[in-house]
Amino acid sequence: MLRPLISIFFIFTPFILTAQGYFYTESTVQINTGASIEIKGDAVINQSIDGDGFMVMNGDNPQNMGGSSANMNNLRVTNSADVLLTDPIWVNDTLDMASGIIYLQDQNVYLADNSFHTGNLMGYLQTNGSGYIQRKLDTSPFTFHVGFDPEYFPVTLTEMGTADTFRVQAWDLLPDDGTSTGIPLTTHVGLMSYSVNDIVAGGNLINITMQWNDTKNAVDFVQPYAVGIRHNGSNYVELDNCPTNVSSIDPNIVSYAGIPNIGTFGVGDSIYLSNIPYAFINPGDTTVCLGSNVTFTATPAGAPAYLWSTSALTQSINATAAGNYWVEITDITGCVFRSEEVTLDTLSLPVVPTIIQTGSQLSVSAIYTTYQWYFNSNPIGGATSSSYTATANGTYDVVVTNANGCSSSDTYIVVDTGLEEENTSYSIYNQQGQLYIQLGGDEAQQVFVYDALGKVVYQEPFNSNIITLELSSGIYVVRVIGIQKEYVKKLVW
Repeated sequence: MLRPLISIFFIFTPFILTAQGYFYTESTVQINTGASIEIKGDAVINQSIDGDGFMVMNGDNPQNMGGSSANMNNLRVTNSADVLLTDPIWVNDTLDMASGIIYLQDQNVYLADNSFHTGNLMGYLQTNGSGYIQRKLDTSPFTFHVGFDPEYFPVTLTEMGTADTFRVQAWDLLPDDGTSTGIPLTTHVGLMSYSVNDIVAGGNLINITMQWNDTKNAVDFVQPYAVGIRHNGSNYVELDNCPTNVSSIDPNIVSYAGIPNIGTFGVGDSIYLSNIPYAFINPGDTTVCLGSNVTFTATPAGAPAYLWSTSALTQSINATAAGNYWVEITDITGCVFRSEEVTLDTLSLPVVPTIIQTGSQLSVSAIYTTYQWYFNSNPIGGATSSSYTATANGTYDVVVTNANGCSSSDTYIVVDTGLEEENTSYSIYNQQGQLYIQLGGDEAQQVFVYDALGKVVYQEPFNSNIITLELSSGIYVVRVIGIQKEYVKKLVW
Protein backbone atom coordinates (compact mmCIF):
# COMPACT_ATOMS: atom_id res chain seq x y z
CA MET A 1 0.00 0.00 0.00
CA LEU A 2 1.21 3.49 -0.90
CA ARG A 3 2.48 5.45 2.13
CA PRO A 4 3.87 8.89 1.13
CA LEU A 5 6.06 10.22 3.94
CA ILE A 6 5.81 14.01 3.95
CA SER A 7 8.76 16.03 5.28
CA ILE A 8 8.93 19.80 5.61
CA PHE A 9 7.91 21.39 2.35
CA PHE A 10 5.82 24.23 0.95
CA ILE A 11 2.89 23.75 -1.44
CA PHE A 12 1.51 26.44 -3.71
CA THR A 13 -0.69 24.28 -5.95
CA PRO A 14 -3.07 21.48 -4.96
CA PHE A 15 -1.36 18.24 -4.07
CA ILE A 16 -3.52 15.11 -4.47
CA LEU A 17 -2.91 11.72 -2.93
CA THR A 18 -4.67 8.72 -4.43
CA ALA A 19 -7.56 6.96 -2.70
CA GLN A 20 -5.26 3.99 -1.99
CA GLY A 21 -2.67 6.07 -0.18
CA TYR A 22 -2.09 7.45 3.32
CA PHE A 23 -1.17 10.99 4.16
CA TYR A 24 1.36 10.58 6.98
CA THR A 25 3.18 13.53 8.50
CA GLU A 26 6.59 12.88 10.00
CA SER A 27 7.33 16.55 10.54
CA THR A 28 5.70 19.95 10.03
CA VAL A 29 3.77 20.57 6.77
CA GLN A 30 3.22 24.06 5.40
CA ILE A 31 0.20 24.77 3.16
CA ASN A 32 0.35 28.33 1.97
CA THR A 33 -2.57 30.62 1.13
CA GLY A 34 -4.39 29.58 -2.04
CA ALA A 35 -2.96 26.07 -1.92
CA SER A 36 -4.43 22.82 -0.65
CA ILE A 37 -3.65 19.18 -0.10
CA GLU A 38 -6.47 16.90 -1.24
CA ILE A 39 -6.53 13.54 0.51
CA LYS A 40 -8.41 10.65 -1.09
CA GLY A 41 -7.19 8.06 1.39
CA ASP A 42 -6.52 8.06 5.13
CA ALA A 43 -4.75 10.89 6.94
CA VAL A 44 -2.42 10.26 9.88
CA ILE A 45 -1.17 13.58 11.24
CA ASN A 46 1.66 13.37 13.74
CA GLN A 47 2.84 16.98 13.35
CA SER A 48 0.91 20.25 13.11
CA ILE A 49 -0.01 21.49 9.66
CA ASP A 50 0.81 25.18 9.29
CA GLY A 51 -0.11 27.85 6.74
CA ASP A 52 -3.36 29.40 5.57
CA GLY A 53 -4.12 26.83 2.87
CA PHE A 54 -6.65 24.00 3.24
CA MET A 55 -6.32 20.37 4.15
CA VAL A 56 -9.07 18.77 2.01
CA MET A 57 -10.67 15.37 2.63
CA ASN A 58 -11.98 14.37 -0.79
CA GLY A 59 -12.25 10.58 -0.85
CA ASP A 60 -14.73 8.45 -2.73
CA ASN A 61 -14.55 5.79 0.00
CA PRO A 62 -14.62 6.14 3.81
CA GLN A 63 -11.46 7.80 5.12
CA ASN A 64 -9.86 7.58 8.55
CA MET A 65 -8.43 10.75 10.02
CA GLY A 66 -6.39 11.20 13.17
CA GLY A 67 -2.88 10.99 14.55
CA SER A 68 -1.07 12.07 17.66
CA SER A 69 -1.15 15.74 16.62
CA ALA A 70 -4.02 16.31 14.19
CA ASN A 71 -3.80 20.08 14.37
CA MET A 72 -4.37 22.32 11.33
CA ASN A 73 -5.49 25.82 10.46
CA ASN A 74 -8.09 25.03 7.78
CA LEU A 75 -9.93 21.78 7.09
CA ARG A 76 -12.45 21.19 4.31
CA VAL A 77 -14.61 18.12 3.61
CA THR A 78 -15.98 17.87 0.07
CA ASN A 79 -17.17 15.47 -2.63
CA SER A 80 -19.61 13.83 -0.15
CA ALA A 81 -16.64 12.31 1.65
CA ASP A 82 -17.18 10.15 4.74
CA VAL A 83 -14.47 10.92 7.30
CA LEU A 84 -14.14 8.78 10.43
CA LEU A 85 -12.16 10.28 13.31
CA THR A 86 -9.70 7.93 14.96
CA ASP A 87 -8.24 10.65 17.21
CA PRO A 88 -9.23 14.16 18.30
CA ILE A 89 -8.55 16.98 15.84
CA TRP A 90 -7.91 20.70 16.31
CA VAL A 91 -8.97 23.35 13.76
CA ASN A 92 -7.65 26.86 14.31
CA ASP A 93 -9.28 28.98 11.59
CA THR A 94 -11.95 27.35 9.39
CA LEU A 95 -13.83 24.06 9.45
CA ASP A 96 -15.63 24.01 6.10
CA MET A 97 -18.14 21.19 5.68
CA ALA A 98 -18.78 21.81 1.98
CA SER A 99 -20.13 18.34 1.25
CA GLY A 100 -19.66 15.23 3.34
CA ILE A 101 -19.76 14.08 6.96
CA ILE A 102 -17.21 13.83 9.72
CA TYR A 103 -18.21 10.99 12.03
CA LEU A 104 -16.89 11.96 15.45
CA GLN A 105 -17.50 8.48 16.89
CA ASP A 106 -15.83 8.71 20.32
CA GLN A 107 -13.42 11.51 19.36
CA ASN A 108 -13.69 15.28 19.74
CA VAL A 109 -13.32 18.29 17.44
CA TYR A 110 -11.77 21.37 19.05
CA LEU A 111 -12.29 24.74 17.38
CA ALA A 112 -10.13 27.73 18.24
CA ASP A 113 -11.70 30.80 19.84
CA ASN A 114 -12.01 32.87 16.65
CA SER A 115 -12.57 30.00 14.21
CA PHE A 116 -15.32 29.66 11.59
CA HIS A 117 -17.55 26.63 11.10
CA THR A 118 -19.71 26.19 7.98
CA GLY A 119 -22.12 23.41 7.10
CA ASN A 120 -25.31 22.52 5.28
CA LEU A 121 -27.75 19.68 4.63
CA MET A 122 -25.01 17.80 2.78
CA GLY A 123 -22.09 18.62 5.05
CA TYR A 124 -22.00 18.45 8.85
CA LEU A 125 -20.50 16.73 11.91
CA GLN A 126 -22.23 13.59 13.09
CA THR A 127 -21.94 13.03 16.82
CA ASN A 128 -22.68 9.32 16.56
CA GLY A 129 -20.77 8.38 19.69
CA SER A 130 -19.51 10.06 22.83
CA GLY A 131 -17.51 12.62 20.85
CA TYR A 132 -18.39 16.31 20.94
CA ILE A 133 -17.42 19.58 19.28
CA GLN A 134 -15.97 22.27 21.52
CA ARG A 135 -15.48 26.01 21.13
CA LYS A 136 -15.36 29.12 23.30
CA LEU A 137 -18.43 31.37 22.91
CA ASP A 138 -18.99 35.03 23.56
CA THR A 139 -21.86 37.40 22.80
CA SER A 140 -21.59 36.72 19.06
CA PRO A 141 -23.82 33.86 17.81
CA PHE A 142 -22.00 30.72 16.74
CA THR A 143 -23.53 27.81 14.85
CA PHE A 144 -22.45 24.23 15.43
CA HIS A 145 -23.24 22.34 12.21
CA VAL A 146 -24.12 18.98 13.70
CA GLY A 147 -26.49 16.12 13.02
CA PHE A 148 -27.29 12.51 13.73
CA ASP A 149 -27.66 9.69 11.18
CA PRO A 150 -29.04 11.28 8.01
CA GLU A 151 -30.50 14.20 9.95
CA TYR A 152 -28.94 17.67 9.90
CA PHE A 153 -30.01 20.03 12.67
CA PRO A 154 -27.58 22.84 13.48
CA VAL A 155 -27.71 24.63 16.80
CA THR A 156 -26.75 28.27 17.36
CA LEU A 157 -25.57 29.42 20.79
CA THR A 158 -24.79 32.84 22.24
CA GLU A 159 -23.18 33.37 25.62
CA MET A 160 -24.88 36.24 27.41
CA GLY A 161 -22.04 37.21 29.73
CA THR A 162 -18.38 36.31 30.17
CA ALA A 163 -17.07 34.11 27.34
CA ASP A 164 -17.17 30.41 28.24
CA THR A 165 -16.23 27.21 26.50
CA PHE A 166 -19.06 24.92 25.37
CA ARG A 167 -19.25 21.31 24.28
CA VAL A 168 -22.07 20.22 21.97
CA GLN A 169 -23.41 16.80 21.01
CA ALA A 170 -26.51 15.98 18.95
CA TRP A 171 -28.90 13.03 19.00
CA ASP A 172 -31.96 12.02 17.06
CA LEU A 173 -34.07 11.50 20.19
CA LEU A 174 -33.77 13.00 23.65
CA PRO A 175 -32.40 10.31 26.01
CA ASP A 176 -34.50 9.84 29.10
CA ASP A 177 -31.61 10.48 31.48
CA GLY A 178 -30.19 13.45 29.61
CA THR A 179 -27.02 11.68 28.52
CA SER A 180 -25.87 10.05 25.32
CA THR A 181 -25.84 6.64 27.04
CA GLY A 182 -29.51 6.74 27.98
CA ILE A 183 -32.28 4.88 26.21
CA PRO A 184 -33.98 7.26 23.75
CA LEU A 185 -37.67 7.80 24.38
CA THR A 186 -39.96 6.79 21.53
CA THR A 187 -43.01 8.79 22.53
CA HIS A 188 -42.10 11.97 20.65
CA VAL A 189 -40.85 13.84 23.69
CA GLY A 190 -37.71 14.89 21.90
CA LEU A 191 -37.34 14.51 18.15
CA MET A 192 -33.99 16.26 18.01
CA SER A 193 -31.67 16.87 20.91
CA TYR A 194 -28.40 18.51 21.97
CA SER A 195 -26.19 18.15 24.99
CA VAL A 196 -24.81 21.61 25.79
CA ASN A 197 -22.15 21.65 28.47
CA ASP A 198 -20.46 24.80 29.73
CA ILE A 199 -17.15 23.59 31.09
CA VAL A 200 -16.78 26.77 33.17
CA ALA A 201 -18.70 26.23 36.39
CA GLY A 202 -21.29 28.87 37.28
CA GLY A 203 -21.43 30.28 33.78
CA ASN A 204 -23.97 32.74 32.43
CA LEU A 205 -27.26 32.15 30.67
CA ILE A 206 -27.30 31.51 26.92
CA ASN A 207 -29.47 32.06 23.88
CA ILE A 208 -30.19 28.95 21.86
CA THR A 209 -31.67 28.41 18.39
CA MET A 210 -32.44 24.87 17.29
CA GLN A 211 -33.04 24.19 13.62
CA TRP A 212 -33.99 21.19 11.54
CA ASN A 213 -35.03 20.45 7.98
CA ASP A 214 -38.70 20.08 7.08
CA THR A 215 -38.21 16.48 5.99
CA LYS A 216 -37.84 15.59 9.65
CA ASN A 217 -41.13 17.29 10.42
CA ALA A 218 -42.85 15.26 7.71
CA VAL A 219 -41.43 11.99 9.02
CA ASP A 220 -41.44 12.36 12.79
CA PHE A 221 -43.64 15.16 14.05
CA VAL A 222 -47.14 14.10 15.04
CA GLN A 223 -48.41 17.57 15.86
CA PRO A 224 -47.95 20.59 13.58
CA TYR A 225 -46.28 22.40 16.49
CA ALA A 226 -43.02 22.01 18.38
CA VAL A 227 -41.68 23.38 21.64
CA GLY A 228 -38.19 23.59 23.05
CA ILE A 229 -37.59 21.36 26.06
CA ARG A 230 -34.74 20.73 28.48
CA HIS A 231 -33.86 17.73 30.60
CA ASN A 232 -32.63 19.17 33.89
CA GLY A 233 -31.28 15.89 35.21
CA SER A 234 -34.57 14.51 36.49
CA ASN A 235 -37.47 16.06 34.56
CA TYR A 236 -38.43 17.62 31.26
CA VAL A 237 -38.89 21.37 31.41
CA GLU A 238 -40.44 23.48 28.67
CA LEU A 239 -38.28 26.40 27.63
CA ASP A 240 -41.36 28.45 26.77
CA ASN A 241 -45.12 27.98 26.94
CA CYS A 242 -45.66 28.96 23.31
CA PRO A 243 -45.08 26.15 20.81
CA THR A 244 -43.78 27.02 17.38
CA ASN A 245 -45.74 26.28 14.23
CA VAL A 246 -43.58 24.09 12.02
CA SER A 247 -46.09 23.04 9.38
CA SER A 248 -45.23 25.36 6.52
CA ILE A 249 -41.68 26.46 7.27
CA ASP A 250 -38.55 24.95 5.78
CA PRO A 251 -36.22 24.86 7.58
CA ASN A 252 -37.96 24.90 10.97
CA ILE A 253 -36.56 26.89 13.86
CA VAL A 254 -37.23 27.43 17.57
CA SER A 255 -35.31 30.09 19.51
CA TYR A 256 -35.08 30.89 23.21
CA ALA A 257 -33.21 33.55 25.13
CA GLY A 258 -31.78 33.62 28.63
CA ILE A 259 -31.98 29.93 29.49
CA PRO A 260 -29.73 27.68 31.65
CA ASN A 261 -26.42 27.06 29.95
CA ILE A 262 -26.04 23.33 30.62
CA GLY A 263 -28.25 20.31 30.13
CA THR A 264 -29.86 18.38 27.34
CA PHE A 265 -32.00 20.49 25.04
CA GLY A 266 -34.40 19.30 22.42
CA VAL A 267 -37.54 19.91 20.38
CA GLY A 268 -40.69 17.83 20.84
CA ASP A 269 -44.39 17.76 20.04
CA SER A 270 -45.97 15.12 22.23
CA ILE A 271 -48.63 14.90 24.91
CA TYR A 272 -45.90 15.44 27.48
CA LEU A 273 -46.03 19.13 26.64
CA SER A 274 -48.48 21.23 28.64
CA ASN A 275 -49.82 23.39 25.84
CA ILE A 276 -50.54 21.63 22.57
CA PRO A 277 -52.50 24.19 20.55
CA TYR A 278 -54.18 23.94 17.22
CA ALA A 279 -55.42 26.39 14.63
CA PHE A 280 -57.15 25.41 11.46
CA ILE A 281 -59.74 26.61 8.97
CA ASN A 282 -63.07 25.11 7.98
CA PRO A 283 -64.04 24.08 5.36
CA GLY A 284 -60.49 23.75 4.01
CA ASP A 285 -59.60 23.85 0.33
CA THR A 286 -62.68 24.59 -1.75
CA THR A 287 -63.87 25.76 -5.16
CA VAL A 288 -66.73 28.17 -5.97
CA CYS A 289 -68.13 29.86 -9.05
CA LEU A 290 -66.82 33.34 -9.78
CA GLY A 291 -68.79 35.91 -7.82
CA SER A 292 -69.83 33.44 -5.15
CA ASN A 293 -68.26 33.35 -1.70
CA VAL A 294 -67.35 30.79 0.91
CA THR A 295 -67.37 31.35 4.65
CA PHE A 296 -64.06 30.36 6.21
CA THR A 297 -64.23 29.81 9.98
CA ALA A 298 -61.24 29.65 12.29
CA THR A 299 -61.09 26.95 14.96
CA PRO A 300 -61.05 26.95 17.94
CA ALA A 301 -63.91 29.31 18.71
CA GLY A 302 -63.77 31.83 21.49
CA ALA A 303 -60.09 32.71 21.13
CA PRO A 304 -59.04 36.15 22.41
CA ALA A 305 -57.89 37.25 18.95
CA TYR A 306 -57.92 36.25 15.30
CA LEU A 307 -55.88 37.67 12.45
CA TRP A 308 -56.53 36.54 8.87
CA SER A 309 -54.26 36.89 5.88
CA THR A 310 -56.86 39.40 4.64
CA SER A 311 -56.29 41.51 7.83
CA ALA A 312 -59.78 40.59 9.08
CA LEU A 313 -60.04 40.21 12.86
CA THR A 314 -63.21 38.09 13.09
CA GLN A 315 -63.51 34.35 13.62
CA SER A 316 -65.16 33.92 10.19
CA ILE A 317 -64.65 35.68 6.88
CA ASN A 318 -66.49 35.61 3.56
CA ALA A 319 -63.92 34.93 0.86
CA THR A 320 -64.60 35.62 -2.81
CA ALA A 321 -61.14 36.11 -4.35
CA ALA A 322 -59.12 33.10 -5.47
CA GLY A 323 -55.95 32.55 -3.45
CA ASN A 324 -54.50 31.11 -0.27
CA TYR A 325 -55.87 32.00 3.15
CA TRP A 326 -54.49 31.49 6.66
CA VAL A 327 -55.42 32.63 10.13
CA GLU A 328 -53.40 33.33 13.27
CA ILE A 329 -55.11 32.57 16.56
CA THR A 330 -54.00 33.99 19.90
CA ASP A 331 -54.82 31.76 22.86
CA ILE A 332 -55.46 32.72 26.47
CA THR A 333 -51.75 32.47 27.33
CA GLY A 334 -50.86 34.99 24.62
CA CYS A 335 -49.32 32.40 22.29
CA VAL A 336 -49.95 32.84 18.59
CA PHE A 337 -50.49 29.91 16.23
CA ARG A 338 -50.90 29.99 12.48
CA SER A 339 -53.10 27.57 10.60
CA GLU A 340 -52.21 25.67 7.49
CA GLU A 341 -53.14 27.59 4.34
CA VAL A 342 -56.39 26.77 2.57
CA THR A 343 -56.88 27.48 -1.11
CA LEU A 344 -59.96 29.05 -2.69
CA ASP A 345 -60.29 28.39 -6.41
CA THR A 346 -62.89 30.11 -8.61
CA LEU A 347 -64.54 28.77 -11.75
CA SER A 348 -65.62 30.88 -14.71
CA LEU A 349 -69.30 31.73 -15.27
CA PRO A 350 -71.16 31.07 -18.51
CA VAL A 351 -71.89 33.98 -20.82
CA VAL A 352 -75.08 35.68 -19.65
CA PRO A 353 -77.92 34.39 -21.88
CA THR A 354 -80.28 36.67 -23.79
CA ILE A 355 -83.88 35.56 -24.23
CA ILE A 356 -85.31 36.22 -27.70
CA GLN A 357 -89.08 36.11 -28.41
CA THR A 358 -90.35 34.92 -31.78
CA GLY A 359 -94.11 34.74 -31.67
CA SER A 360 -94.84 32.79 -28.53
CA GLN A 361 -91.48 30.99 -28.58
CA LEU A 362 -88.70 32.04 -26.23
CA SER A 363 -85.13 30.92 -26.91
CA VAL A 364 -81.46 31.62 -26.20
CA SER A 365 -78.94 31.52 -29.04
CA ALA A 366 -75.77 30.54 -27.15
CA ILE A 367 -75.03 26.90 -26.33
CA TYR A 368 -74.87 25.82 -22.69
CA THR A 369 -74.58 22.55 -20.77
CA THR A 370 -78.02 22.71 -19.09
CA TYR A 371 -81.16 24.89 -19.25
CA GLN A 372 -84.10 25.43 -16.90
CA TRP A 373 -87.05 27.72 -17.66
CA TYR A 374 -89.17 29.41 -14.99
CA PHE A 375 -92.57 31.11 -15.14
CA ASN A 376 -93.33 33.70 -12.49
CA SER A 377 -90.36 32.39 -10.45
CA ASN A 378 -91.57 28.78 -10.53
CA PRO A 379 -89.66 26.08 -12.43
CA ILE A 380 -91.48 24.71 -15.48
CA GLY A 381 -91.43 20.92 -15.51
CA GLY A 382 -89.62 19.46 -18.52
CA ALA A 383 -88.56 22.91 -19.81
CA THR A 384 -84.86 22.07 -20.03
CA SER A 385 -83.95 22.86 -23.64
CA SER A 386 -82.66 26.02 -25.28
CA SER A 387 -86.20 27.16 -26.16
CA TYR A 388 -89.66 27.21 -24.61
CA THR A 389 -93.10 28.11 -25.98
CA ALA A 390 -94.84 30.62 -23.71
CA THR A 391 -98.42 29.73 -22.75
CA ALA A 392 -99.42 32.92 -20.95
CA ASN A 393 -98.34 36.45 -20.30
CA GLY A 394 -95.95 36.82 -17.39
CA THR A 395 -92.32 36.74 -16.31
CA TYR A 396 -90.06 34.05 -17.76
CA ASP A 397 -86.55 33.25 -16.60
CA VAL A 398 -83.97 30.87 -17.97
CA VAL A 399 -81.07 29.61 -15.84
CA VAL A 400 -78.17 28.10 -17.78
CA THR A 401 -75.02 26.29 -16.59
CA ASN A 402 -71.65 25.59 -18.21
CA ALA A 403 -69.36 22.58 -17.89
CA ASN A 404 -68.04 23.98 -14.58
CA GLY A 405 -71.51 23.77 -13.08
CA CYS A 406 -71.68 27.55 -12.78
CA SER A 407 -74.85 29.38 -13.79
CA SER A 408 -76.14 32.63 -15.28
CA SER A 409 -79.70 33.75 -16.04
CA ASP A 410 -81.89 36.14 -17.97
CA THR A 411 -85.43 37.46 -17.37
CA TYR A 412 -88.03 38.26 -20.01
CA ILE A 413 -91.58 39.60 -19.62
CA VAL A 414 -94.14 38.32 -22.12
CA VAL A 415 -97.09 40.69 -22.68
CA ASP A 416 -98.52 39.62 -26.04
CA THR A 417 -98.32 35.91 -26.67
CA GLY A 418 -101.42 36.01 -28.83
CA LEU A 419 -103.00 33.47 -26.50
CA GLU A 420 -106.20 33.88 -24.57
CA GLU A 421 -105.63 34.89 -20.97
CA GLU A 422 -106.67 32.49 -18.26
CA ASN A 423 -108.30 35.35 -16.41
CA THR A 424 -109.38 38.48 -18.29
CA SER A 425 -111.14 40.09 -15.34
CA TYR A 426 -108.41 42.68 -14.76
CA SER A 427 -107.78 46.15 -16.09
CA ILE A 428 -104.45 48.00 -16.22
CA TYR A 429 -104.33 51.29 -18.09
CA ASN A 430 -102.85 54.81 -18.19
CA GLN A 431 -105.07 57.84 -17.90
CA GLN A 432 -103.45 61.29 -17.86
CA GLY A 433 -100.24 60.17 -16.11
CA GLN A 434 -102.05 57.99 -13.62
CA LEU A 435 -101.82 54.21 -13.54
CA TYR A 436 -105.15 52.45 -12.90
CA ILE A 437 -105.12 48.88 -11.61
CA GLN A 438 -108.24 46.77 -11.11
CA LEU A 439 -108.18 43.03 -10.48
CA GLY A 440 -111.31 40.91 -10.51
CA GLY A 441 -111.32 38.04 -8.05
CA ASP A 442 -107.75 38.67 -6.89
CA GLU A 443 -105.80 41.08 -4.66
CA ALA A 444 -102.75 43.00 -5.82
CA GLN A 445 -99.65 42.73 -3.62
CA GLN A 446 -96.84 44.53 -5.47
CA VAL A 447 -96.43 46.68 -8.57
CA PHE A 448 -93.44 46.90 -10.94
CA VAL A 449 -93.04 49.25 -13.92
CA TYR A 450 -90.29 48.59 -16.51
CA ASP A 451 -89.09 50.88 -19.28
CA ALA A 452 -88.39 49.71 -22.83
CA LEU A 453 -84.89 48.58 -21.81
CA GLY A 454 -86.22 46.41 -18.99
CA LYS A 455 -85.08 48.75 -16.23
CA VAL A 456 -87.32 49.03 -13.16
CA VAL A 457 -88.60 52.62 -12.90
CA TYR A 458 -91.19 51.98 -10.21
CA GLN A 459 -91.46 49.30 -7.53
CA GLU A 460 -93.73 49.55 -4.51
CA PRO A 461 -96.10 47.38 -2.48
CA PHE A 462 -99.68 47.83 -3.75
CA ASN A 463 -101.65 50.30 -1.65
CA SER A 464 -103.99 52.08 -4.09
CA ASN A 465 -105.85 51.36 -7.33
CA ILE A 466 -104.65 54.71 -8.69
CA ILE A 467 -100.92 55.46 -8.81
CA THR A 468 -99.56 58.80 -10.01
CA LEU A 469 -96.34 58.32 -12.05
CA GLU A 470 -94.11 60.98 -13.59
CA LEU A 471 -92.80 59.15 -16.64
CA SER A 472 -91.52 60.44 -19.94
CA SER A 473 -93.34 59.43 -23.09
CA GLY A 474 -92.65 55.90 -24.24
CA ILE A 475 -93.58 52.25 -23.96
CA TYR A 476 -93.64 50.64 -20.50
CA VAL A 477 -94.51 47.25 -19.08
CA VAL A 478 -96.54 47.04 -15.90
CA ARG A 479 -96.31 43.92 -13.78
CA VAL A 480 -98.71 43.35 -10.91
CA ILE A 481 -98.19 40.48 -8.49
CA GLY A 482 -101.45 39.22 -7.02
CA ILE A 483 -102.22 36.56 -4.49
CA GLN A 484 -103.30 34.10 -7.19
CA LYS A 485 -101.12 35.03 -10.19
CA GLU A 486 -99.17 37.78 -11.96
CA TYR A 487 -100.65 40.27 -14.42
CA VAL A 488 -98.57 41.90 -17.16
CA LYS A 489 -99.63 44.75 -19.48
CA LYS A 490 -97.74 46.83 -22.05
CA LEU A 491 -98.73 50.53 -21.91
CA VAL A 492 -97.97 53.63 -23.98
CA TRP A 493 -97.35 56.60 -21.72
